[in-house]
Amino acid sequence: MSRFAQSLKSHGFRSWYERQLIISHGFMVTGLLCVVALAAWIEESRQHAALSDQLIGFAFAALGGWFGLQCLREYRRSLITAEFVSGQASCPNCETYGRLTILDAEGEHAVRVRCKHCAHEWLIEDEPNKQLPST
Repeated sequence: MSRFAQSLKSHGFRSWYERQLIISHGFMVTGLLCVVALAAWIEESRQHAALSDQLIGFAFAALGGWFGLQCLREYRRSLITAEFVSGQASCPNCETYGRLTILDAEGEHAVRVRCKHCAHEWLIEDEPNKQLPST
C-alpha cells in the first residue's frame, strides 16, 4: 500500500487534510524565518568585520537561504497536493464532502474510496496528472 493510501487510511480524510495544512504552513513559517535571518545577515554584513567572520556569515546565510527556499518549495508542493485531493473528496453521486471510507490503493498515487452516505465508489489521486508539453 502506498504512503498516501496508508496515511489516508490511518487518519481518515478530514484528519489527513488538516494535518497536511498544518504541516505545509509549518514549512511556510520556517521558510519565512530563514528569509528574515538572511535579511538580518545582509544588514549585519554591512558592518566592518574580519574577512573570516564575513565568510562564515556568508556560508551560514547561503545555507539558510537554501534551506528557506526548500521549505517554501515543500510548502507549495504539500499545499497543492492537499487542495488537489480535497477537490476530489466530494462524492460524484450525492455530493457529500469528506465522508469516505478508504478501500484500497490503486497504484502509488491513487486510492479507491467509498462514500459513507450513498456507498458510491470512486478514485482519488494525490497529484495532478502531468501535462504533456505541446508540440
